[in-house]
Amino acid sequence: MLALATNQISSLLLLGLLASAALIDLRCHRVPNLISLGGLVLGLGLNAWFLGLGTQGLLAASGGALLALLIFLPFYATGGMGAGDVKLMAMVGTFVEPLHALLAAGLSLAAGSLMGLGILLMRRGAGCMTRRYISTFQCLAITGKWIYVPPAADEPAALQFPYALAIALGTLATLWWSGTLSDFIYLSKDFLLWIIN
Repeated sequence: MLALATNQISSLLLLGLLASAALIDLRCHRVPNLISLGGLVLGLGLNAWFLGLGTQGLLAASGGALLALLIFLPFYATGGMGAGDVKLMAMVGTFVEPLHALLAAGLSLAAGSLMGLGILLMRRGAGCMTRRYISTFQCLAITGKWIYVPPAADEPAALQFPYALAIALGTLATLWWSGTLSDFIYLSKDFLLWIIN
């Protein structure tokens, strides 16, 4: 198990980095490199420090980062998300096991999809989106070519939204599913009781 499970400090650091990234992204629509790349270096360093350079430490953290990066990279390449979001997901990969990085990326994409759908429905953009996709499928049926019809600048689908929040939610769900979050909460409670007494 990586440093996240062996040292509760890394759990706190990951949650703090994700909360900071989500708040800044909500406010400024960007994820600072200080958080994403700084957190990536921190995650790699913690794993190397606590678990060494092998398959449990630095190598595993690098694998998690690479896996998360490769999952999000196509979305960046097609304009679906910003580079900061991709770097933030890679940062998450350094704090969790590679398999959990895969789960966190999948749950983050699911959370982002639900958030995007919610924004479309709240801003009454589902009709425009449906018409665009019908046009795309008609073109595919007639010409045999997939031609994406981008949203007009005034459509709700053209709006950017803070994807760091989706990454934070997907990662939080992964930590909960893996038991890391419940362990963190349980140990934090014991620590607080120890301080009080």
